[in-house]
Amino acid sequence: MKIEEIIYNTTREVLNVSDKLSIATPFIFCLKKDSMLFSELLYSDDYERFIDKLNEDYDADFSINFSNINVKNAFLKTRELVIEKRTKTVTFEHYMKMTNTH
Repeated sequence: MKIEEIIYNTTREVLNVSDKLSIATPFIFCLKKDSMLFSELLYSDDYERFIDKLNEDYDADFSINFSNINVKNAFLKTRELVIEKRTKTVTFEHYMKMTNTH
């Protein structure tokens, strides 16, 4: 499943289009920019601080309205599902490499 599909599915409870875009933007930016940056987004303990750091480092607006519980839940669900999909893909790819070398 592509990240765009994950975001589409996980942001259904968010009614405001600009809030949906604010969730999608850091995921897509970090994915396209750098794998380490994307990993930080996924695994950071303080995701709000990470978003603030993105704003500072790239002089852009990656702000997410975490005060809205639906937006915060959608962001966390997106993160969780992306991690889950990446873990399954990596595990399967690792398995395939192992079985093809024998």
